[in-house]
Amino acid sequence: MKKLLIVGGSGGIGIEIIKNILRSGNKVINLDKSKSNIKHKNLKNIIIDLNNVNLKILIEKIILEEKKIDYFVCSIGYYNPNAKNTLEEYEINIKINLDIPIKISLMILNHMKNKVRKGTIILITSEAAIGGSRSLGYSVSKSALEGFRRFLALETSKTSINIYSVAPGIIDTSMSSKLSKKRKSSTITKTYEKRMGKPIEVSKLVLFLIFQAPSYMKGQCILIDGGLASRYK
Repeated sequence: MKKLLIVGGSGGIGIEIIKNILRSGNKVINLDKSKSNIKHKNLKNIIIDLNNVNLKILIEKIILEEKKIDYFVCSIGYYNPNAKNTLEEYEINIKINLDIPIKISLMILNHMKNKVRKGTIILITSEAAIGGSRSLGYSVSKSALEGFRRFLALETSKTSINIYSVAPGIIDTSMSSKLSKKRKSSTITKTYEKRMGKPIEVSKLVLFLIFQAPSYMKGQCILIDGGLASRYK
């Protein structure tokens, strides 16, 4: 049985990822501040606020208990489209969308390099890393996370560890529900599909990258945005 550690698995996209991994017969360890509503013998929920915890101690404890982590998906994210671009709001975005993913990813990478010798790390970023966002902190943090993905790809280029990022556009989750009706409609109109994406569509892509992606794909950012980013020049 393989083991997946997911951060932010209780959100819309995370829940679908967990469901698919469990269906494949593998175990999931979910780190989130709220409990997933999924009940399964192979799911371990660790309810914790990652903003107020020693990440090193937490991850080391999980690795000690589980013996190995085969896959890591970072689905944690923060976005408040109604907030002003203050320094405080910027710092919240940077901590949740960038600092925490980087720190946990580096610890998992070290484990994979030294213990498992292989594995897959997937960062859930955003189409905003390419097209930008009206939120300063969100745009900067997601763009920087793509830079981190490139670093990880270079760092693991001679190993059997696969690095990917998945960059969703507007997806039908609680995060997109915060958008005003006008902004939501405007974004949807710009997609070729003329609709929001579904969390299960993102989940299927993540599952493909973990279990089926050819090795020649490693290191890539895969957009799943209804064609939105292809409109940018």
